[in-house]
Amino acid sequence: MTENPSWNEIDKILREIEIMGKKFFAEKGITLSYIDLWRWDVPETAFWWVDSAGINKRICFTVDESGEEYSVRASGSAWMDSRETMRRKWLGVTFTPLLIIGGSDISDYVRRYLLDFFVAIFQKVSVIEEKDLVNAAPLQPMPDM
Repeated sequence: MTENPSWNEIDKILREIEIMGKKFFAEKGITLSYIDLWRWDVPETAFWWVDSAGINKRICFTVDESGEEYSVRASGSAWMDSRETMRRKWLGVTFTPLLIIGGSDISDYVRRYLLDFFVAIFQKVSVIEEKDLVNAAPLQPMPDM
């Protein structure tokens, strides 16, 4: 299997987001439950944490490439599972992509806009409350631990 040559370039952007995210969450004093890094066929980096109300929150970044342009897409989600009702309540949000033109080299200028993009997404997802979780779906039975 031949590796997609643009994956190395995409990985540079995702690694920058990973480093930025770890630093951001550490400065906020938020313990991450999980950081998901792409290593299969989906170029993404995702951060997952649980807020003080017990709501799971996740922000995910993907990168698409077209020539010398890279599009950083972001989505966020929040959810709560209930063993009593066997339902998951959730909400998903998407954002306008950030376009990086001129290749994957991360200048201080691009780094600043990536950070602004990251912070805006975090702020939108971090304020989601239980009352905002307007979607619901049944859960599969959970085994007793």
